[in-house]
Amino acid sequence: MLWTTTPSLPEAEWSVVSVMEDVTETTMKDLTMNASYFFRVQARNSKGYSPLSQTVRYNVTPGKKGDGHSSEEQDEDSSTDDGKCPSSVE
Repeated sequence: MLWTTTPSLPEAEWSVVSVMEDVTETTMKDLTMNASYFFRVQARNSKGYSPLSQTVRYNVTPGKKGDGHSSEEQDEDSSTDDGKCPSSVE
């Protein structure tokens, strides 16, 4: 998974989070309140890597439970308020 707070950076300068298990979600910790994060995901198997997903923007905002977060996809609506980044973009 690639992430950044500056989506105009070249892809090679985005941060990388490796998820080594067979999972469909992951949790990012210590996000800054009132900040936007941008994510792209990529699958890997014995045949190689998939194409990168479209970029998803995740806005960290105060939530109903005091620690809520909101997310929105760049091109489509894909909301979650559980603090987890969507693992794929349809």
